Amino acid sequence: MSLSIHKKLSSLKMHGGWLFILIFLFPFASAVDWAVRGLNTNVEWLTYTEAITKQKEMRFPKPICVLFTGPRDQTSTELKRQLRESEDFVEISKEFLMVNIENEAEEPKRNFMPDGSYVPRMLFLDKEAKLVLDQVNKNEKEWHKYFYRTVSDVITSMKWARINIEHDYRLRQIKDEL
Repeated sequence: MSLSIHKKLSSLKMHGGWLFILIFLFPFASAVDWAVRGLNTNVEWLTYTEAITKQKEMRFPKPICVLFTGPRDQTSTELKRQLRESEDFVEISKEFLMVNIENEAEEPKRNFMPDGSYVPRMLFLDKEAKLVLDQVNKNEKEWHKYFYRTVSDVITSMKWARINIEHDYRLRQIKDEL
């Protein structure tokens, strides 16, 4: 290694440069271990920020599915077990950008608690990252519309969300063209 490069590296090292290099050379490395959370590792899980960024970069954007779970919540643990074992869930997940938020520190600044902060709950964002409030779990009570306890409820809602979001998106495109 040349002397000038060695001096520069030594200088960076003395001034906390290694931290700078790690932060700026690897900005897209996800620090989340989805398997540790008990999620299906055959699904491409993203953080909320990663999903928003990816959606903006896509020529044909996908809707975003946000699954809120608790690390020690019994219902969340059972739902994650069911999701891990479901091939149908893996397949329908390919139609969405999938996000898991497991604690308050990960929650974005926007309000994702339309009827409470319970878990597990699932919300959808359309192809322009707008919250879709009318996509609910039809098998749950009125005051917990976004609560999910079974993989079959999750898959059913994801299928309906895919259809409804696509329909609304196309209607907006037609209106914009007129």
